[in-house]
Amino acid sequence: MIHASRSVASELGEHGIRVNALSPGGVVTEIFAREMGVPEHQIAQAETVTRRMLSQMAPIARAGESKDIADAAVYLAGDESSYVNGHDFVVDGGLIGGRKWTESNTWFTNEWAKAFDDAGIEHKING
Repeated sequence: MIHASRSVASELGEHGIRVNALSPGGVVTEIFAREMGVPEHQIAQAETVTRRMLSQMAPIARAGESKDIADAAVYLAGDESSYVNGHDFVVDGGLIGGRKWTESNTWFTNEWAKAFDDAGIEHKING
């Protein structure tokens, strides 16, 4: 989809038509619960769990909301983005960049420390 939007953006840009892709990350909707087989009577309750789980994933420590995606679409459709064409607008709280920095760094150092410990190798990781 991203390549298709870039290709069409090149073709239609000369006619003043902009084409962009919008790539949402995890957004709190009923879709998560339904896809995991949550019974209909527990969908609203599952939304709370979904929000908590998604907020733990991205560097921006909150779950994506439908309004975040709508705001990005309004921006892309508006005059403020009149020079944006052929772009993949990612709205995912930074998740595309990887784990939260502290989580990544902690995991990395802990795994190295464990590997050295398991091999009986002295080290100075983690103090």
